[in-house]
Amino acid sequence: MRHWYTRIVAILCAVLMLVTASVSPGDARSESDLNRLRADVMTALQQARPGENFRPDPKDPARILSDRITVDVTNLYNQVTAFPDDPTAPVIEDFVAGMLASMKQPEAIRVEELVTVLRSAGYIEYLETRGTPYISRPVTGGLHAILMRDTPRAYQTVGPDAFPDKSAEALLEIGTGNAARFLPDLASEPYDDFALYYIGGETNLTNALALMPEFWATVSARFGEDFVFVMPRRDQLFVFGGRSEDVLVKAVTMIDVTFADQFNLLSSEVYAIENGQIVPVWTPQQGVLPRL
Repeated sequence: MRHWYTRIVAILCAVLMLVTASVSPGDARSESDLNRLRADVMTALQQARPGENFRPDPKDPARILSDRITVDVTNLYNQVTAFPDDPTAPVIEDFVAGMLASMKQPEAIRVEELVTVLRSAGYIEYLETRGTPYISRPVTGGLHAILMRDTPRAYQTVGPDAFPDKSAEALLEIGTGNAARFLPDLASEPYDDFALYYIGGETNLTNALALMPEFWATVSARFGEDFVFVMPRRDQLFVFGGRSEDVLVKAVTMIDVTFADQFNLLSSEVYAIENGQIVPVWTPQQGVLPRL
């Protein structure tokens, strides 16, 4: 997956170096391409589980219905569109395997499988709408820490009934401790005034870094105490030195460019660390910053 970062950072560096550049919104999704991708996913699901009654949602070209779950291929479509040179079949295979895993009768969850990650307020609302049990706490702005089970194919939400003898806060702390075991795999790509951080081999756990004091100690060793960071995607954490308006403009431009791909999105806010806590220093609700 590292080539994703090489491509993204190359684009972003080019944008940040051009003072006259502007960020244009991503192209609207092609409904014919979306229908074709949905058909491929639905065929794979039907072949794997012929008795599940998988069928297209007549009201939404991105959704597949069944008697037990609803499958939305929007994020998958955006991934395929963002990386058109990558083979599509393995991506679909992984996606379908994750959906099928979510349908299996859950086995007993081991404490060692728990990880605490960050998700958006919109994700929490989605879980509420589906009636999915979960354990979370608000962090700041639009971010929530949520407990997940780390399985080979996907992260799965964990409800309170899984560990009735432990409090939500205790479980979230355990999840952060377990995620910290991946710190030896921390990778960084430094540039003149910013750096990309991610967890090699487990990139979708990258956002969990923001909950680890050990990670921020590493960042402070390079940037000092005066920095901001953004997590436009679940597998990205960019740190910028300083907090001037120019720095904020660069950080917001980074978010804009990443959001144009509409893939694996997490947060459109700019954050800092104050007294060991994540605090927002800019949100879209505060108005438009000058763009580079």
